[in-house]
Amino acid sequence: MKTISSDSLASVFAFALIEVVSKISGFSFDILPEVEDSLFCDTVAFMSLGGNKGGVVFITADDASIRVLHSFVVGGAVDEVTKADTQDLLSEILNMAAGNAKLHLNDTEFMFNLSSPIVLSGDNMVVSVKKRVNMHSRVLAHGDIFLKLLVVV
Repeated sequence: MKTISSDSLASVFAFALIEVVSKISGFSFDILPEVEDSLFCDTVAFMSLGGNKGGVVFITADDASIRVLHSFVVGGAVDEVTKADTQDLLSEILNMAAGNAKLHLNDTEFMFNLSSPIVLSGDNMVVSVKKRVNMHSRVLAHGDIFLKLLVVV
């Protein structure tokens, strides 16, 4: 069994997320440096990673970013995208990215089972974790479209 760091785990999820979002939208995303805060945007999708080393993975996006993504993925005008549409898309993106990451982690100590994705919407949502919990984040960007990934193990 291969050992990887929690930061490497976050990188695996970031690349899985890029692969999924690039495939469904046609956009090419870049990974920006890790960000310090745990502040979320308008909508956040998360799922638990159950296994020997469990954790939680979050993907969050501001309303404008997810509306543009939805418009490119599903079609239709950006101003016709509903809150339910944005929640559904972010949930599906997380589900596909986590499945993709799971394939890359099968021979590591981070083999995991996935929960169903859960989506929350609101203002100024923050994740607080214990001091000894590893939390790694990445921001994925394409022009004015931003997705934030947060992996907590």
